[in-house]
Amino acid sequence: MVRKMVRTAAATLAVASMFTMSAFAAEWNTQGGSAEVEGEGTYVEPVIEVELPGDLAFGINPLQLDADEDGTADAQIISGTYPVINRGNVRVAITAETVATEGGNVQVLADADYDTVTGDLKAVTDKHAIWLVQLYPTASGVTIGNEGEVELAVKALTATDKNANIGGKVVSTDVDNQTEVNFLLEPYKETSGKMDALCASGFKFSGAVDPNAAFVEGDTLTVKTTYTLTTVSENQKTTKYAPFDVNSKTYDTSVVKDKGTTTP
Repeated sequence: MVRKMVRTAAATLAVASMFTMSAFAAEWNTQGGSAEVEGEGTYVEPVIEVELPGDLAFGINPLQLDADEDGTADAQIISGTYPVINRGNVRVAITAETVATEGGNVQVLADADYDTVTGDLKAVTDKHAIWLVQLYPTASGVTIGNEGEVELAVKALTATDKNANIGGKVVSTDVDNQTEVNFLLEPYKETSGKMDALCASGFKFSGAVDPNAAFVEGDTLTVKTTYTLTTVSENQKTTKYAPFDVNSKTYDTSVVKDKGTTTP
């Protein structure tokens, strides 16, 4: 962070010095004649520095065991926060495309289907059913902890949620139609000694699992997210990007979609 701040300060100082130059600094003491004064444009270069998650590891907990030993049952999908953080001096849009890959007898469902008696995810014949979703921040859902960690508030799933109810998207298994979301991250700045929340965003995993699925070696589920960066000008922010709103649920302003598309 120190390195980033030094680079940003140097670029800012170079630009600021241009505004302090006087246009009348040259002396003119010649009767008649002519004089030439030259100048060269100096590029104001952006500092592009974005921090991505180290990995996307998550837990699969069909029986909702107390995995963290805190005395309470845990979710069937145990997920941390997978943040993206803009530490540069230019606004950026980060496109995140996520795809899941099944192995063995694992089957990732396109939507949740629940048992009417137990409320658990229904079993799939000869397969281990998993419904995996990617959750995005709720309105004002990004906060920064005392140590600079990114914390995301998401709309938690209930036991009967389906695609239409989630605050995010189902993770695709189709490499040609991956789950896509765009994050619009403001240039790095600090407020009251902490990184501003609009410099960061991210997602969490959630979902449901057939509680009676007997996972064995070779039954695998892996996810991969490809991140693509685009710098965003002031005009592009207001004309190309708009707040992300799907199924009438508004997310944090750092989650955006292209304005011209019909779906996020």
